[in-house]
Amino acid sequence: MKIISVGTCKGGVGKTAISTNIAAMLAKEGSRVLYVDSDPQCNATEAFGISLITEEGRPSFKESETVCALFMPGLKTIKDVVLKPEDERGYLYEEIPTLHAIPGSMALMYTERNLITGLASGNPAYGESE
Repeated sequence: MKIISVGTCKGGVGKTAISTNIAAMLAKEGSRVLYVDSDPQCNATEAFGISLITEEGRPSFKESETVCALFMPGLKTIKDVVLKPEDERGYLYEEIPTLHAIPGSMALMYTERNLITGLASGNPAYGESE
């Protein structure tokens, strides 16, 4: 298994464009790809055809169904949050069946703060605090 990660703190340098195109290219060539959108802007999630908002203007996903769930103590595993081919929320599995995604969430803006607060509080759900 090979892991490819694209990241930098600088905005506007093409991280999403590069990483989504690499993911799609590898998947079209037959590789099994899991794209984890860990950017609160969620542009990669939307680039893969995953709708974050319903036609009624409500969120398509609960936070427990996005990448945020991986940072919540004791809630979910990757298997729980990766979109399945039968999911009907807009993912284009028919075109690239080997490309899977874990949707991003705007709530990621608060995840770092929540993790730090949880650790500092000594909450055992967050592991041992030092």
